[in-house]
Amino acid sequence: MPSSDAPSLEVKLTYEAKELFARLVFEQGYNKPGLMVHRQGPIGDVVRSVDGKAIWSVERPHPWKVRVGEFEAIPDTEEDVVVVEGVRVWLPLVPRVGERGVAISVRDGELIADSIKAAS
Repeated sequence: MPSSDAPSLEVKLTYEAKELFARLVFEQGYNKPGLMVHRQGPIGDVVRSVDGKAIWSVERPHPWKVRVGEFEAIPDTEEDVVVVEGVRVWLPLVPRVGERGVAISVRDGELIADSIKAAS
């Protein structure tokens, strides 16, 4: 059971997100499907030029990543798992100040999460 002092994050799913989730689950044949929502930071890479100088490339993707996967190894009692309208959502993250949760929608054919800001 989740501990009573564990921060509780709100999760919202759009109709389109639930439809895409269902389609992906059907295509992959998961037995115990769920969504994992995690943060992703900048991705950096460095290469050397012919004269030996470091050339950096930095990609700054959307701050959240949503993945559909198999949850057989994740117990339903895991405190980071919430069930929203029948969909298991794993939030392995620490809430930041001013964050109330995440809203999952579809953008460009992919599941996307955006922060739900806390009321001021």
